[in-house]
Amino acid sequence: MAKAYVVKQQKPKSDQRKQAFKENSLFFLKSLISNDTCVEARKKPWYAAVIIALFSILIAMIVVVYSAFTTTGATFLNTPLYNLDNSLVDFDQTLVTKNLSLTVSDKLMSITGGSASWEAAFPTTTTLKQSNPNNAYVHEFTQTVIIDPRTTSSAATSSSSSVSSSVPTEPYKTDKVVVDLAVYWAGSTAIDDYYSTFVWKRAGDFPTATSKTNIIVLNETGFAAYKLPTSNTAQASKIQGKWDSSWVNDPTRVFDLKSLATTSSHGVTYTGSTAADLSNNTIAAWKEIFADGYETTKVKSAWISTGIYFGVYAGLTLILGLTVFLMTRGKTNPFRIYTFWECQKIAYWAGLSPALLGLFGFLAPSYAPLIFIFLYGMRVMWMSMKSLRPVYNS
Repeated sequence: MAKAYVVKQQKPKSDQRKQAFKENSLFFLKSLISNDTCVEARKKPWYAAVIIALFSILIAMIVVVYSAFTTTGATFLNTPLYNLDNSLVDFDQTLVTKNLSLTVSDKLMSITGGSASWEAAFPTTTTLKQSNPNNAYVHEFTQTVIIDPRTTSSAATSSSSSVSSSVPTEPYKTDKVVVDLAVYWAGSTAIDDYYSTFVWKRAGDFPTATSKTNIIVLNETGFAAYKLPTSNTAQASKIQGKWDSSWVNDPTRVFDLKSLATTSSHGVTYTGSTAADLSNNTIAAWKEIFADGYETTKVKSAWISTGIYFGVYAGLTLILGLTVFLMTRGKTNPFRIYTFWECQKIAYWAGLSPALLGLFGFLAPSYAPLIFIFLYGMRVMWMSMKSLRPVYNS
């Protein structure tokens, strides 16, 4: 009797592709939370691991790149201002009083007006209660402070009976002169050279070892502004820009620092004539100037940051793959059969979920670069201790 054969019907190729797609999709989703799945991913094609690694790096960079390209120079005038708002208003009003125009035109700043020159408007012989700066506009005011003699050192108080009885022994009020802004004109000299030569190195200028005076240095091609620098400590914040940045969108733009209370650097006429209106208008105009002037520097710095962080995250991915390889070495380690490239693929597959969690960096952009590094490192170390830990039979 002839033997009967049962012929199995193979599924159509389209059904096979659908089944494979479902299995791979499920495997991919499981790899986001399962370390064992990432270990099994060493058997997957190399290009899948490389694509996931690149995708993870790009996702991790989203917060960093977004923060770098959306930064604006206008934030320099965000709080704390250290009285920059009042002193900048007084600076512009002083330019009006002295009929001194600081005009930006054709990507350069020039000085014109009744005073003819910056030195004539702000001579070194200007009478100041606290200092005599190098041809600088200085905003000063008198502040009442309370002096308590009882807080002086014992060495200062332990004097002989010859000390005059007129020396106060109780807290008392006195006037103190405060200079909160000094503006310099560097002309054709580079700002950094002028700043180091005429600001830092002159004892009569600002800042000194003890003063904390806001500094603005202007020259023909750009500006630099510093919040509370001193000669021996770093400034609270700094911004440096170029006048040519203002012409990115409007090559015909012309503006005068003297007119900022009534006309913005973009040519918009302000309304309002009260003291508060003029103050608000001036600050708004200076924010525009800082934002426009910093634009070119910002874009350049943003691209540099993008390249740096891409290199850092790519290097981190390779190092963590090497970590997996080293953790599986050893003569008695059952996982030593994993090759270097397989260990790299394990680490590549493990990078996507830390990158996605790194998007929470939008809530704290200053810590965003560290979130991905920390989470990625923690996952690989946890994987090495749990999923890749040798288990020996008794």
